[in-house]
Amino acid sequence: LFQLRSGHSHLNGFLSRFVPDITPTCLACGTASESVHHFLVACPSHRVHRDRLKMKLGARRSLDVNTLLSDPKALRPLFAFINATGRFRANYGDL
Repeated sequence: LFQLRSGHSHLNGFLSRFVPDITPTCLACGTASESVHHFLVACPSHRVHRDRLKMKLGARRSLDVNTLLSDPKALRPLFAFINATGRFRANYGDL
């Protein structure tokens, strides 16, 4: 969670700054740089999981990165979303 809050995570947008062989492009959709914002609220490949997250949060409008990463009520649904995407499983297992 701290890594997502700080932007220093295992997402390609950050890693590509330090590892020349890594492209910043999101491997899930291939359409944008994989930033925290893209991963949590914009990646079209994670839409189904994001819709479940919105339903669990009772969100009627688009999700906000700051709220997702700071609201205690959002943490459990957020971790369910992260686990469902499988994005960090190789690095951390299930969260």
